[in-house]
Amino acid sequence: MGNSQSGATARFSQAEALGELPGVTYKDTLGGGRFLKSSLCLTDDGQSVVAKVYPKESEATLVRMYEERLASIRTAFLSIDYPHVLPMQRIYESDRSVFLVRQYLFANLAQRISTRPFLTAIEKLWIARQLIQAVAQSHAAGVCHGDIKSANFLLTSWHWVFLADHAPYKPVYLPADDPADYSLFFDTDGRRTACIAPERFVDVGHGRPLPPTPPACTPAMDVFSLGCTLAELFLDGQALFTYSRLLAYRAGSFDPGPSLDRMPPGVQDLVAHMLQRDPAARAGAQAYLDGELGRRAFPAWMGDVVHPFFASMLRAPPDERVALACAELPAVHAQLAGRDLPDQTRGGLKPSRSNPNDPAPVPAPAQPGNAGSRGPFPPDPDFGSEGEGERPGRGALPGPKALLEEVQRVAGRLEHGGSAGNTEGRQGGDVAAAAASSEARGPGPGASQCASASHRRPAPGDAPSPPAQQWPGAAPAPAHPAQTLLCVLWCTLLRGARAQDARLTALCALRSAAAACGDDDVRLQRALPALVSAAAEHGAGVKGAALRGIVALLAEVRRVPAGDASVVLEYVLPSLSLLPRDPAPAVQVEHAGVLADLGLAALGLLESAAGPPQDAAPA
Repeated sequence: MGNSQSGATARFSQAEALGELPGVTYKDTLGGGRFLKSSLCLTDDGQSVVAKVYPKESEATLVRMYEERLASIRTAFLSIDYPHVLPMQRIYESDRSVFLVRQYLFANLAQRISTRPFLTAIEKLWIARQLIQAVAQSHAAGVCHGDIKSANFLLTSWHWVFLADHAPYKPVYLPADDPADYSLFFDTDGRRTACIAPERFVDVGHGRPLPPTPPACTPAMDVFSLGCTLAELFLDGQALFTYSRLLAYRAGSFDPGPSLDRMPPGVQDLVAHMLQRDPAARAGAQAYLDGELGRRAFPAWMGDVVHPFFASMLRAPPDERVALACAELPAVHAQLAGRDLPDQTRGGLKPSRSNPNDPAPVPAPAQPGNAGSRGPFPPDPDFGSEGEGERPGRGALPGPKALLEEVQRVAGRLEHGGSAGNTEGRQGGDVAAAAASSEARGPGPGASQCASASHRRPAPGDAPSPPAQQWPGAAPAPAHPAQTLLCVLWCTLLRGARAQDARLTALCALRSAAAACGDDDVRLQRALPALVSAAAEHGAGVKGAALRGIVALLAEVRRVPAGDASVVLEYVLPSLSLLPRDPAPAVQVEHAGVLADLGLAALGLLESAAGPPQDAAPA
């Protein structure tokens, strides 16, 4: 399994091979790897996993050695508090094949770079910092990856990064004059891109053999591959090296400088230092984060504020993530604004244990090659599940009932006037009564930025100041680049939330973050689709809050590309076309109330795309 294999893997049916793996069902094929065949599978409890199949052609002792290495990697990572690494979680051996199983995630980095909506500059910096942190975590555990590339960095929908598919079974050294081994083990996508350190290529001509196997991959080799991956991220998917260019770079006849010049200055210096030909001249991954190069490349708030905030929600289930985020949001906003808060208001930004270096409780690792040792799969990093280990930051969280008390009161007020459960036989008079009742009640104690907008196109920042009693997340957020990352987070939390209280809270927090991010592309391509989708969900309260959020969001947009000028006419209004026939009169009233605002927003976007009128030429 690995270094001894020199030819193409025998053809076999993946679905047939996966029939030997108990507890999973084949669903689809992933990628086109020559060495390992990857498939998307479903476990018996409905969880999505990736199963990699290796048809056994090597000696049994060699296969068992690599199984033990993979199991030791999994054990080494179990003590990491907030992991950026994702080892193989199950190893199973049958008579014909070896199966490696891990969690399936939203996308890998190569896919995310080329998928709309495209990453913003802040998102690239945030992801890049996590790439380095993932490699640093791996090296701190005594594990070198061996095949770092964009396809092996996995992302959740809220851009938490995991380094996966550690490859101790792949050769460390490759012949420089024969691309066959490189194509078999490393060119999985057929693009001939190369992220292999130049010292891994060895001249084997004139009777000189490769170094004795199995050699050990070094951290310096991983750092070079990390530099290539960072370059691909900031070059929008363009690989820095192809196979031929990497060999030319090894020989000193290719200069990647012109490509590096297109990157941000701080990141350019960081990547250039990682790509030095001399392995001894490269620093360690953690040294890049802590040193001068890392401080110039990445804002301090990414590591000091945003990373602990995101990490606190890593193992929580969806609705609890909303509660955790709301509990910590005041401290996050205060730190982003340069203020400080008393310790009792910091929520989960402080480590959940007295010493953050103390290892977390871990389950017993599964034994390799044992058919009966499935063991439970770890919680899905994208959508957590109940009862899975210790949850970071949970000790500082008040009970969900107390935390969302204001949300419940507002939800009850919004639901007043009709719901989907009692809709038959309603007449137009019910709609009028609901409208009159809504006007008579007024804003109430739970009103906030998500309160009903007046029938005009509001200007940015003219929303009333929120009263003291309101649900968390509705307070105005400070303008800061980090709000882009928070906006993406709230979009994910809104999609994953199940309880109506959690959805309402996420809606208001998303509205606040979108208003403060200062990026119209983020508002139109991230926040707007999330709000439009929420307007089609069940529950009159959620629909009403989403409608008001759409109006308020469009009012914030000031510059829009010509291609998005008709977003209201071609996307928003058709998506809301079923709301006039909604069974809840409160939703019908709310929809009628925002139509004028949507019309004004559509006019404003068209005028913005057209630009200022040209002055008439003199006669």
